[in-house]
Amino acid sequence: MGEVREAASEGDLSENAGLDAAKRTLGLVEAQIRHLERRLADAEIVEQDGQPERIDVGVIVTLEDLDTSAVVRYRITDSMEMDLSSPVKTATPNSPIGLALLGRGIGDEIVIQRHTRAQRFRIIALEWDGAEPSLSTSEDEIPQSSTDAR
Repeated sequence: MGEVREAASEGDLSENAGLDAAKRTLGLVEAQIRHLERRLADAEIVEQDGQPERIDVGVIVTLEDLDTSAVVRYRITDSMEMDLSSPVKTATPNSPIGLALLGRGIGDEIVIQRHTRAQRFRIIALEWDGAEPSLSTSEDEIPQSSTDAR
């Protein structure tokens, strides 16, 4: 808002590029505020009592690769809640792995199509987000088997 006032004080408003730029910036900021306000209005508090039985937003899933026995963990989270510094990988509900996991439980098996092959996983544990740190860092780093020819 200060930029708009400062640019307006520079005189002729009909050809004031600084004022035009400041107004555009202000419009973008106001649009972002409206977007965030709508997101907050739609926010829902999720009760985290006991052990989760099904995968949903707010759950950390531990998977075992059925081909390599490698273990990987994913936090299912809304994109606004992503923490790229966390050691647990992040998957949104609309990502391929998120879609495959939502609603599943311990013992279920899923198949994720990865570039040149399908990867098979078994869900071995579920916990609410915030419980303990883990190993992995990025959704694209699903362990590949040694037979994966790229």
